[in-house]
Amino acid sequence: MNRQTLGKLLVVSSILGGCASYSSEDAVVRQALQEKDAASIRLAKAITSYCSVSTETMDARQNCILERRLAAEQPENAPRIVPPLPPASQLRSTP
Repeated sequence: MNRQTLGKLLVVSSILGGCASYSSEDAVVRQALQEKDAASIRLAKAITSYCSVSTETMDARQNCILERRLAAEQPENAPRIVPPLPPASQLRSTP
């Protein structure tokens, strides 16, 4: 093989290799987004379940869900603000 053919082969292979790595990065990002969406759904269900069993009234339940979702969406480096517990009158009593 002469140098010119070898050079062309090198350029073509590097271009094709770049496209392949870009495609695999897209697949990884797509998979990560799907996992994030699935985790968000599981979190929403868990928050709803928690607030359903820990509150008495519909208003208290909605406030609980809102507070928990806002707390979950805070950036990790932001200081955590834990919302106060609802008044005892709004908590369900355990038999």
